[in-house]
Amino acid sequence: MPFVVCDVLRAGAAGDSNVSGTNGTVYIALRDQAGSFPEQWFWVNPQRDKEILAAALTAIAANLPVEAGIAAIAPYSKLDRLYVMRGTTGILS
Repeated sequence: MPFVVCDVLRAGAAGDSNVSGTNGTVYIALRDQAGSFPEQWFWVNPQRDKEILAAALTAIAANLPVEAGIAAIAPYSKLDRLYVMRGTTGILS
């Protein structure tokens, strides 16, 4: 699982009941600070969705970067971990 230092651009739960399997799924839009992707959406592991959403909203409100543990650097990959950072050096890097 790669860890990437990112900015959180948007975060929230999908509420489109017309799309099968998306109702209530939490999605986070991230931008890699190193530039490997400018803006990309990830879906959140449902076992940690409340915790990851809380970290994402904290990062947005405090204008802090995050270290994201993602399944793959590809659109709509799974986001398993999200750590709010103070500064730009990741603890897992």
